[in-house]
Amino acid sequence: MSKYLEKMHDDILENKNKVNILYDMVRHMKKHLLDDDKPIYGANKIDSKDLTSPARGRIDDKRGKKPNIIVRKIYKGQEVACKFTEEEIEESSKIQRHLEILVKLSECKHILRFYGISKIEINNVMVFEWAERGTLRQLYLKKHILWHYKVRIALEICRGLIFLQEADILHHDLRCENILMTESLEPKIYNFELARFFDGKTTTMSLETEDIVSWLAPEKLDGSRYTTQCEIFSFGMLLWELAFEKIPYQGWEVDKIGKHVTKGGRERIIFGPSPKTYQEEYKKIINDSKFFFFK
Repeated sequence: MSKYLEKMHDDILENKNKVNILYDMVRHMKKHLLDDDKPIYGANKIDSKDLTSPARGRIDDKRGKKPNIIVRKIYKGQEVACKFTEEEIEESSKIQRHLEILVKLSECKHILRFYGISKIEINNVMVFEWAERGTLRQLYLKKHILWHYKVRIALEICRGLIFLQEADILHHDLRCENILMTESLEPKIYNFELARFFDGKTTTMSLETEDIVSWLAPEKLDGSRYTTQCEIFSFGMLLWELAFEKIPYQGWEVDKIGKHVTKGGRERIIFGPSPKTYQEEYKKIINDSKFFFFK
């Protein structure tokens, strides 16, 4: 198992030239995000006529709540997720430039693929690949995930985060709720609403929601800027959530979590009678996730 972990960087850098070109393109796009004199290519504009309803409807064809409802459609023979958004996508050059980057990022198989933008009736939608099993949180709430699957899922999420790090991008909201799962149990990182890029102006984030407190690093809880180290800490908490199939510090008040974490307290790692080999390897990933990013 350790040998597979040590080869993680080799896996993400397969076809090295192609990946390096992609990194360079993303960095170049970021550098010129605010340049008005640069051409804006934006995202692919999908004709709404090309988004058709599935031949057989299902109970989960519509997911989520307003304003971010997700509807299953068919696009070029593939199932896709149409995510409703209140953003005026075509009117904002900044959003268009961000979507250009999202298109490039989704060339990584560990990032949810982004096809483009469209309209359903009068509503703007972003079109992504369809993740049959929903979020990783929804999956573990429905059924217990076996340990060998947990280890594989953890490795693939880590590969996706390495990819983002190489492109100098932080996600900012890592938790099982923001990992989508395909039919074959492949994790896909998504939900970049809170994602920001590496510069001092955009990496300070106020705690606007209680939803993310359980995954935040102590320095972020103390009001410091969000850094790669914060991202790694959140990844470790995501792994804890996946291991025990529940939200960290479940039932705790926000203030109690903040005081506990900033004073050095952490969630306990106490495994049950499941296979010890998988558990010990998994524990190493949680306790030393920094190794996999900076080896």
